[in-house]
Amino acid sequence: MVMIVRREQAGLAAAHADAPLMDVRSLIGLALHHSAGPNDYSSSVANRNVYMQNLQRYSVQEKGLSDIAYNWVVLADGVVMEGRGLRHRCAANGTTDGNVKYPSVTFPGDYRTGGNTLSSAQITAFRELRQVVLGAAPSATDLKPHGFFKPTECPEQNIISAIPALGQGTPPGGLPSPRPVLRRGSTGESVRCLQRTLNDWGGAKLVVDGIFGPVTEAAVIRFQRAHGMVVDGIVGRQTWGALERYSSCETG
Repeated sequence: MVMIVRREQAGLAAAHADAPLMDVRSLIGLALHHSAGPNDYSSSVANRNVYMQNLQRYSVQEKGLSDIAYNWVVLADGVVMEGRGLRHRCAANGTTDGNVKYPSVTFPGDYRTGGNTLSSAQITAFRELRQVVLGAAPSATDLKPHGFFKPTECPEQNIISAIPALGQGTPPGGLPSPRPVLRRGSTGESVRCLQRTLNDWGGAKLVVDGIFGPVTEAAVIRFQRAHGMVVDGIVGRQTWGALERYSSCETG
């Protein structure tokens, strides 16, 4: 399972209050970027938290953005760092339509011909991250380079040529849901997993009793609202997909 370091763990500051929320129903793919810094490939691994903090500082102080520009950063060692994640809309693609429909993933380093190449760990981590995204947004199957949205060579040839490899392992139309649909009245181990995950996400302090009652439903609604989803209190494929980031339990 991909290791995703949450933004709070990396020491990122909270996004500005006016940062636009992501609508996962609008997503149709992921946008690929590189940082272009020739030393970033190794320095981002050497101190990943400092790298993310500096990236956020540049985005906010130099570019005037409400937060770090990217949704995720995939390091050379295969660790995925959460930027905006699935909560806030991308701000890296150069067009409003591109930012609304394509969350961004950047690879630290300079990926021009003769420069860095994607490590096998990066390719594996990206594929697994993509599975998480598809769990929340099954229509987000497309992969596009930054240059698709605006005139730029980003993310350079060594990433563009790897797009077929990055896209492997995903069936057409996204992923089937491996977890059952849960709603008020559901019971069992799947509900216990849900309750534990909601506690891990936001300190809901639910009693892990395997009974989906009104308190659990209220916690689900809070989670859905925070992640820009349809707010219905029902845990289906989209909600489970977003919960995957916080869950370590297995259910059938």
